[in-house]
Amino acid sequence: MQNEGKKKLYKSGKFWVAAAASVVGAVVPFTDQPKASADTWTANTVDQVAANYDSGSSYTVHSGDTLSSIAGATGVSVSNLAANNDMSTTDYLYVGQTLKITTTSATTTTATSVSADATSYTVQSGDYLSKIAVATGVSVDNLVSYNNLGSQNTIIYAGQVLKLTGSAAKATTTTATTSSSASSTTTTATKQTTTTTSTTASTAGTFSEALSTLNALRAQHGLSPVSYDASLAATAQMRANMLKGTVDAAHWAQSYGYEVIAIQFGSGAAAINAWYNETNMQSASGTGHRDWELSASITKVGFGYDAATGTFVGEAK
Repeated sequence: MQNEGKKKLYKSGKFWVAAAASVVGAVVPFTDQPKASADTWTANTVDQVAANYDSGSSYTVHSGDTLSSIAGATGVSVSNLAANNDMSTTDYLYVGQTLKITTTSATTTTATSVSADATSYTVQSGDYLSKIAVATGVSVDNLVSYNNLGSQNTIIYAGQVLKLTGSAAKATTTTATTSSSASSTTTTATKQTTTTTSTTASTAGTFSEALSTLNALRAQHGLSPVSYDASLAATAQMRANMLKGTVDAAHWAQSYGYEVIAIQFGSGAAAINAWYNETNMQSASGTGHRDWELSASITKVGFGYDAATGTFVGEAK
């Protein structure tokens, strides 16, 4: 296609360049089109595409989507997406275009991990929640709910067993929702303790998502899980209240213990992943936060959070 044709497509606001690279998130918008740089088109992230994907066998293209971001959100490779939609990996996409997501090879491979009674699924290397959802017919939202994952962004790891039915998880959610008095809240807490599959996550309370995400990362690296410690949590909360959006000299000196800080990343999986990826972080070694999470010597952690300033603190020993 000649440059003049490309200008016409960009002007229409309906087309953009799909990534030719197979790396998730890689995108090359508007190559050799300097005038297009003034456009407001922005490539969507994998998470943004995932929010528009209902785990079915097809996907409707939205503005900003690329083959690579769709591949990341659906678990189907760029090459398979192209092949199953009779297109090239460098072809243009357009808003409203329907792409086939389900492929025989992907579904067959993933489906072999479903238990004989179809009540559980063993995660395989390279699996995503959306990929598992396509293969099992269980939506991403239900997979998250049934397995107390916290969110669709919680990391899963090879060998992890996911529940495909959710009676226990739904019962817990229902009691938590309907609790309105002190007595019913106590009853709910008791039921949650009874039905939960992870007593460690339960003791973490509001930080259970952070703890489960941390332990999933450690499992991926062959490390033992850490348990939640009330004493460390008290120190972490004190530090979060003290710091209030800043990093002080005591942190650099590690005066209060083996400590990490994340500001404006929340108190769940996002903060754990920010530490792991060293996202907008400062550390002397360059990998200090990841080293904290993947330390083979720690066995206990505690978290604290100052919601007013978004200051999240982790303490470990």
